[in-house]
Amino acid sequence: MKHLLPLLTVLLLMAGCSTSPHKDNDCLPEIKVNQTPDKKEITFQEIAENISYFPLETNDSMLLRGVFLSICNEGIAVMHQVDGQVFLFDGKGKARGSISRKGGGPEEYVGMQQAVVDWKRNELFVLDYKPHVKVYDLSGNYKRTLPVPIKVRDREMYPYSDSHLVLFKEVPDTEIGQADKDFAPYQPIILLEKTTGETTTLPYTKTSNVSIRLSSGWVNNNAIYASGRNIYLSDVSSDTIYQLHPSGHTIEPKIVRTPSVNSMDGERFLLNLEGSSNRYGFFRRTNKEIKGKAAQSMQEWMYDYQTGKTFQPIFKNQDAPSMKLDAHTLIHCHGEDNCLYVKLEAFELIEALENGELNGELQTIAQELVEDDNPVLMVVKL
Repeated sequence: MKHLLPLLTVLLLMAGCSTSPHKDNDCLPEIKVNQTPDKKEITFQEIAENISYFPLETNDSMLLRGVFLSICNEGIAVMHQVDGQVFLFDGKGKARGSISRKGGGPEEYVGMQQAVVDWKRNELFVLDYKPHVKVYDLSGNYKRTLPVPIKVRDREMYPYSDSHLVLFKEVPDTEIGQADKDFAPYQPIILLEKTTGETTTLPYTKTSNVSIRLSSGWVNNNAIYASGRNIYLSDVSSDTIYQLHPSGHTIEPKIVRTPSVNSMDGERFLLNLEGSSNRYGFFRRTNKEIKGKAAQSMQEWMYDYQTGKTFQPIFKNQDAPSMKLDAHTLIHCHGEDNCLYVKLEAFELIEALENGELNGELQTIAQELVEDDNPVLMVVKL
């Protein structure tokens, strides 16, 4: 029953508000970007229903590099963008193999912008730097090519439904950093049918663009986030974060930032949603203009939907009490609903073991590791 209370609180709050995306956002959770919240210690065991550890199998061809694309009961996928390679494991971390079809042939991709694994269809979708998506089975055999008649923002392709992928269209006829230049309003959320390549546009209109200014140039924030099996639109040029609903192809406002990013008071900071559970939302606040080290211009925040409070989390794990964990260690990707994922490096676990700082199952796992092993995946079921 205690696990139902936060969800019921959120549902009751939302029930008292308008469900139309065209009405006021007065009842939505509000994130105040100009107010730096206090730090708060979060112990995983206190917020979790269950915690599991999965050592990712290591062999000569499966030395892990890159970012996690998918973590779910069906399997685990990791993309190494530079090599154009995807590593596949089963849901418990046992190696299934890797796929690498980078090259210049008609059945290959020139480069890997992004990849999506569909475990049910046994298919891998690779967004190429050329305007198309290459499709392979999970053994790496070529199946088909889907043309993409738009310029896709870098890495902005995600799972959407059993039948579609979702892509974010780049600002037309502009380059990164031309945020202040006028462009005609357009609809950037594009659905790509997985078999035919047919495209559909969702009803969200983009009227402005905001980029992060670096000393060496400009960079765009990602706009679409997969959190569990839920998909969110977090366009930093908008004050509202939306959830995408595959049933009916609709979008629903979920969270609002204040002050507006288009106001003098609010233009200094950008806000991204990076994940969401029944109880918590996970956000990154970034300075619009970054000077020096990028990490110093970013803060990871959590929002408690039950209390309406925002804070900077300091994570603790009772199974490794001395190990430093922060919100940057959380993996946000397509996965199971209401789960958090943390990557624990083998060399850090071995050092903690030698210092007598591990407990329980994690201690047992670390005894079998060597420093060059693939990481251990920590799954926190909230």
